[in-house]
Amino acid sequence: MKKIRFLILITILLATIGIFLNYIPALGQVSISDISPIKLEPGEAGVQKLIGRIIKAVLAIVGSIAFIMFIYGGMFMLTSHGNPDMVKKGKDILIWSVIGLLIIFGSYIFVNYIITGITQSGT
Repeated sequence: MKKIRFLILITILLATIGIFLNYIPALGQVSISDISPIKLEPGEAGVQKLIGRIIKAVLAIVGSIAFIMFIYGGMFMLTSHGNPDMVKKGKDILIWSVIGLLIIFGSYIFVNYIITGITQSGT
């Protein structure tokens, strides 16, 4: 049963990624380097901005993982068939996913504040 849930989750994840990658070229023939969050503009310089963009990209990936865990916890509760142990496990997954999202949003705000302070004081 656990293998089936894992396979369903992976299938949904891969299908979602495939859908997004399918529509990216339709946005005006853009390449991956054009939409990269790490890419610096020609006038921009500085390691601070590059590090800030890398951190923001990592936080976006971690946020996506937390969202996937939120979906996994919901699937766990929906497929519990009234089993209290499975409902509790799904509820715990949802609670920890929400706590993880709060930590991610808080760290994003903190990093954004620090990086903005560093880049604006340097100019």
